[in-house]
Amino acid sequence: MDQKRAIAALDALAQETRLDLFRLLVTCGPEGLPAGVIAERLGVLPSSLSFHLAQLAHAGLITQRRLSRQIIYSAEYGTMNELLAYLTENCCGRGAAVSARRSATLLYRAGPPNPIPRQPDQTRRTGMDETQIKEMVRARYGSIATGTGTLEDSAPSESSCCSPAASSCCGPEPASRFEDKALRMGYSEAEMAAVPEGANLGLGCGNPQAIAAMQPGEVVIDLGNGAGFDCFLAAQQVGPTGHVIGVDMTHEMLKKARENVAKITAANVEFRLGELEHLPVADNTADVVISNCVINLVPDKAQVFREVFRVLKPGGRVAVSDIVNTAPLPPDLRADPSFICGCVAGAASVDQINAWLGEAGFTNVGVTLKSESRELIKTWAPGRGIEDYVVSAIIEARKPLNRQ
Repeated sequence: MDQKRAIAALDALAQETRLDLFRLLVTCGPEGLPAGVIAERLGVLPSSLSFHLAQLAHAGLITQRRLSRQIIYSAEYGTMNELLAYLTENCCGRGAAVSARRSATLLYRAGPPNPIPRQPDQTRRTGMDETQIKEMVRARYGSIATGTGTLEDSAPSESSCCSPAASSCCGPEPASRFEDKALRMGYSEAEMAAVPEGANLGLGCGNPQAIAAMQPGEVVIDLGNGAGFDCFLAAQQVGPTGHVIGVDMTHEMLKKARENVAKITAANVEFRLGELEHLPVADNTADVVISNCVINLVPDKAQVFREVFRVLKPGGRVAVSDIVNTAPLPPDLRADPSFICGCVAGAASVDQINAWLGEAGFTNVGVTLKSESRELIKTWAPGRGIEDYVVSAIIEARKPLNRQ
């Protein structure tokens, strides 16, 4: 196995759900499992599972075969053995590599190893793991896209982030309030009039368009495209020679965004299904990456910034509007599930964001707090005082010209 294949395999296994998925298939042996059983055992929604299976298959870590009407997935022991050999040969010598290969062939008989302890994310502490957080966020935004605001099969309480009663930057609002909310976030009436009906869902905490300085012919990626609002505005700025790619992990939002793009036949806009930690975009693609109040929802923000660095061209830039944490959340706010989907409990500090961007390789990093946003934030949860702990911010950075 060469270095490139090893990096691809390790990158695929670096995500918790995929690691658990691969370990499950390893313990099942060559017989493998159908997708339905995998989803049930791991507690993962089918829509999310399909993405993770595709990533593992692309890295050569799993194979699939048809058995009657089912697709059976199995661990690819050849790739696993090669990866173990590559790692041990480069750190432990060839004798260890031989031992590792022998051990790997018997791994599934012994059952899954104990999980490696993980350092807790200081921005969370909600008692939920990353998969649970993602599925909650996915369900919340799926319900907003369909206009239901809730999940019929889970019957959330009024305090749930998936309840219509939940108020936040990302909560459903009456249609009459969408434009007012967008105005308060910094959009103009002309911008709102320029997008198809249904694209503005009142989601967000600022206007990344105002700082992105997009030029005709540029390629733009929007992280968490929602119904397409910022994508349609970006498409007008980059013109017919440019291109806009929206990425969202919610099927319902993608469906709505694609319906909206059909209304205006915008040939320079496309929407892709994917997670922000593993963007479905090739290296060195974009001139600018934008996002509006989405990165705070992702548990592994450092990985998001690494992916942003990867997909940007040398010299490419980041123009993000998001919520940041300015003071430690008290226990009652930190533990409230409604604030996980509501852009509060997951907000990182300025120091954390600066560190993550720097570690990813960015330069010219800047995080500008928008103190005036506290008045808007106050309306997300009246009487709870969240405006004392979080604020909207503009996040900017640039990929060096000499980096690929």
